[in-house]
Amino acid sequence: MGRYMQNEFLDISVGAIVDEELLKYKDILKEEISKHYDNPYCSSTDIGKVIYKQEIMDIIDRIR
Repeated sequence: MGRYMQNEFLDISVGAIVDEELLKYKDILKEEISKHYDNPYCSSTDIGKVIYKQEIMDIIDRIR
């Protein structure tokens, strides 16, 4: 028996849709974080650029 209904095909369909949306969301997150690092005002140290917890949360909140 499926997780959503007693229809295995629906489980597969819903799962595929969710997986696809998660991949899109991950791509958007990666793109937004890359934009942050490309910002000339992004903090940096001897070993590289820095992103702070609040900046990560702001990036996530910006995504719609």
